[in-house]
Amino acid sequence: MLVRLFHKAGNGRMKTMINLYTFSRRIHRYLVLIFLGLFVVMSGTGSIMRYPSWFEWLPAWLSAGRVRYLHGQVSTYFSIVLFIMALTGTYMYFHTLWVQRKQEKLKLQEPPATPPSQEP
Repeated sequence: MLVRLFHKAGNGRMKTMINLYTFSRRIHRYLVLIFLGLFVVMSGTGSIMRYPSWFEWLPAWLSAGRVRYLHGQVSTYFSIVLFIMALTGTYMYFHTLWVQRKQEKLKLQEPPATPPSQEP
């Protein structure tokens, strides 16, 4: 159905939209993996800062100051990755709605299929 949509567009705009959708999906997929790694670090350091008595078994070189510093440094990258994921996810969501609307318009414009003639 998407190929037929592409041929109906004729001006290459649909091809650009499909390429942008594919690029957004690929970027979004990689960012999810990066996000998960950063999430583990952020949740771990956040838990250590929130409940320091639970983590007294940690080595002495992992002091509260170092944990706070690591949390602050990672939070910048975490926010950037989350923002780009939100942008790509929003684009993919609205692109899908746009394609569905285009497909519905094409279905309404096509003449109904005629049954094959019955010859004796």
